[in-house]
Amino acid sequence: MSAKKKSGNKKPKKAIVYDSLVQGALDGLTGDALFDHVKTILPEVKNKAVIKAGISALQDPKLTDRTILDSLYGLAIQRRLAGVTTVSETKSSQDLEANTSDATTTEKKRHKKAV
Repeated sequence: MSAKKKSGNKKPKKAIVYDSLVQGALDGLTGDALFDHVKTILPEVKNKAVIKAGISALQDPKLTDRTILDSLYGLAIQRRLAGVTTVSETKSSQDLEANTSDATTTEKKRHKKAV
């Protein structure tokens, strides 16, 4: 016998996330409300799983309603960019500080040469 337990008729986690995401979009939920809907059904769901389910739903030929597809796409993009914005803001502020210190050092060198 294997150490893994058989899941029986349980749906895989991916299918649960996908179904709850689509059902929430069908109910008219968008953005954070749609993500909260998925979280109530599957509390341990991570952003990555929601993003993948949203992209999978966009590829599903059975879904043809534009508003549902828009809400799924919007949620996937929102969740994907949630962490990226803070990282890029941090990098740009660090770059600005580095450029400022480089400019100050260059001005000091010029001033020493002039004197």
